[in-house]
Amino acid sequence: MKKIILLGFLAISLAFGAKMNIEIYEPNSKNFRDGFEAGIKALDFQAKTDGFQQKLITINKPYLLVFDIKKTPFHEALFLQIISAREGFDTHFTKEFVSLGEFERDIDAKDAKELMIRKYRLNPNDLKILTNQSSIVTYPFLFHNFYKNILNEAQKLGYVIKTEVAYTNKIQINTPKKTIPTKVVSKKIVFKNPRAMGYVLQGDFKSSSSFIEKGLLKATDYEFEKSITTDEGEIFVKVKGQNLYFPNSDVSIK
Repeated sequence: MKKIILLGFLAISLAFGAKMNIEIYEPNSKNFRDGFEAGIKALDFQAKTDGFQQKLITINKPYLLVFDIKKTPFHEALFLQIISAREGFDTHFTKEFVSLGEFERDIDAKDAKELMIRKYRLNPNDLKILTNQSSIVTYPFLFHNFYKNILNEAQKLGYVIKTEVAYTNKIQINTPKKTIPTKVVSKKIVFKNPRAMGYVLQGDFKSSSSFIEKGLLKATDYEFEKSITTDEGEIFVKVKGQNLYFPNSDVSIK
């Protein structure tokens, strides 16, 4: 585990050393230490800003300023994100762009765009204003494979339990006719553990990749709506009236 973490820090240190014109010499040299510390700060920044793995960010305002990174190396895009954050911009890193803040008015978004062009000499064609964007999905590329390696190591040590998808038969419920109206008791979603990973649906419900992790949620009074089975065979349980799902293997319906 320590070996994985050390290699991760060294890799990021090298990347940022190159960006900041820092040459890497001996481990006891000042230049090496500066590059290494820059890499650690980059890891810390992305972990705090965009998480260790992809997460959903809700956009609450109608205008979103973004910098298109399709033709920009990831380490340069991250460098832009870091210096923009230091200037007070609310930033997030995705596969397609770096978001630079959301705005209530179009004129404010345009002012921020002009500021970025003047201050950092960015290509105006790469700065775009998106409208009515409901959400974005972060892409913390520094941890993309690094996080998976940590999970694998944790599984080997017995800290993470891998569960298999449980398949259940559809239950036919026949409602008897009654002259006296009865109160309908809704089914509840009960966690098997104190917390369970929540998911939101972004795309086709038939594909497992459309379910994006929202984070570990505490057990509470969730009302059951329905179960969904993806083409890959995974079963998700939907919370009534919400875009919120839990793996069938982590909950029971009562």
